[in-house]
Amino acid sequence: MMATGPMPLLLIGGVALLSLFLGLWQQRNSRKLGSELCQLQQQLSELKSGQEQKPTFSNSLERVEREQLKVDVPRSSSEKYRYVASLADQGVDAKEIAVALQMAQGEVEQLLQLTKLKQKSSESLATDSTSVVRTPGQVKDLRMAGRQAVIAEKEEQPDV
Repeated sequence: MMATGPMPLLLIGGVALLSLFLGLWQQRNSRKLGSELCQLQQQLSELKSGQEQKPTFSNSLERVEREQLKVDVPRSSSEKYRYVASLADQGVDAKEIAVALQMAQGEVEQLLQLTKLKQKSSESLATDSTSVVRTPGQVKDLRMAGRQAVIAEKEEQPDV
């Protein structure tokens, strides 16, 4: 049985009107969100292009820090020796070298002393045109004489 009269027609009209209002509201919100999205995308592209064009101090600092993290810390003794010598030649002091190479400052200072000794040794060999070639037996004798001199010197020192 179908109801006739104004009541079902009013109900159907009300539902249709409500659907129309909801559709318009959704369309308005969709446009609003779409325009906000476009604005945000434009701002993002401006920021990206601005960063690429203008290097700032903080951007440069971040880039250098990333590059420094990629640098391998020397693993073998000879690598450490070369790195320390190279940095010392560039005027970097022992404390900064220790931090840069993640080494103890005392170890860096010892390597710097070895570098100086090596330079003195190579300079003296370069200036000494009459260098003496020694046999292994002679080298052993010289070492023994040096040890005996150190022992004798210790014996002569008074105990404190």
